Amino acid sequence: TAGYTSIVCSSDTPLTVNRLTDDGAIINIQQASATIAQLETDGTSLEIKTAGNNAIIIDNTGAVTKPLQPSFLVNSSISQELANAGNETINFTTEIKDANADYDGTNTFTAPVTGLYTFSAQVVIDAGGSTSSDFQVARLKFVCSNRTAQMYNMELETGADDRAGVNASVTVDMDASDTCTVGVTFTRVSGTGVTNTIIDAATMYTFFSGHLVC
Repeated sequence: TAGYTSIVCSSDTPLTVNRLTDDGAIINIQQASATIAQLETDGTSLEIKTAGNNAIIIDNTGAVTKPLQPSFLVNSSISQELANAGNETINFTTEIKDANADYDGTNTFTAPVTGLYTFSAQVVIDAGGSTSSDFQVARLKFVCSNRTAQMYNMELETGADDRAGVNASVTVDMDASDTCTVGVTFTRVSGTGVTNTIIDAATMYTFFSGHLVC
């Protein structure tokens, strides 16, 4: 057929592509003389590349990694004051990983492609010196462009150190360029004092993570 080359192997004679050096391209996939994908090896793993970047790597143990798969993990290292009963957006300014540069460094993840995404978050707070250190509502929500997912903890009691936390995970549908942030509401049983997020540069108390599922 014009424009195509077929390679037919018998059932007992497989096609073998033998590269004489340890690493480099095995198969180039081109369109109009431009390479759009490559199958490569570095001597110990098999790599599938797009636009010259590793998209899928299969190592010699069979482990599969996707270096370009949208994923991120961010931590909060700056304490944030939260108004009683307020709808507060939480900032996460320490990036531990941002595989595809889709997190803005402050509080917002932007979906690069349409698909299902899974997010997880935890927010730990200090109730402070208020006479009321328990909460009638403690809510964590993932505010996404298509929908908001809210998780409630009713009658949340703080510990001996006046600390408490909320955490949740969710899978949501997102279109390309949709965004996701984490919001919280803490409403005291009585009193009106503010709360503050508990943070640490090394220990993840208040954090946010996510990745593309499919």
